[in-house]
Amino acid sequence: MKTAALLLFASALFAQIRPVAENAKPAAPAGGTPAPSIRVNIPPQSFRLLEDNFNVRMKSFSPKEPVYMLALTRGLYVRGFGVIFTSEIDLIQSPTINPFHQKILPDEVVSTHERKVKQLPLLRKALRDEFVACAKSLDAVPPGDQIVLSVRLEYQGWENKAELPGEIILRADRKSAMAGNIQVEEQ
Repeated sequence: MKTAALLLFASALFAQIRPVAENAKPAAPAGGTPAPSIRVNIPPQSFRLLEDNFNVRMKSFSPKEPVYMLALTRGLYVRGFGVIFTSEIDLIQSPTINPFHQKILPDEVVSTHERKVKQLPLLRKALRDEFVACAKSLDAVPPGDQIVLSVRLEYQGWENKAELPGEIILRADRKSAMAGNIQVEEQ
């Protein structure tokens, strides 16, 4: 819960950041201690490459059961905190109600649930692997800065959600992440 609130706060904070003059110094916080003077410059193309790699990895970690990407991965850097990546997926391409398929049958509910439960271990491994690769490629990020990856798993109203998380959050400082020492939280 704290991580979700932090992600929401960080997203709102990032939306309010304005460009800073090149020679300007960070403002001192209310306590009077000066803010760290580390200037991290991550080129936008670096984020695009990491986002694209993550999207490809999510689409291909289970070739027999493709994942449906509902929202492509987005990354941002928050100075003084670190890097945050978010994405939304459906673990499989779930059946939907449409003019040609007007009702979800009970056996479809069971089958969909079983298929999604089987995908979870594969997803967890793919997330860890991609998290470590991402940490290793973010040379401009200080080793003590955080890297957070939040993947929201979406479900339709008719689905059985037992044993299925709504979100998987991976978090570590960059140095720990490169060593594979990652905190994983499932909500």
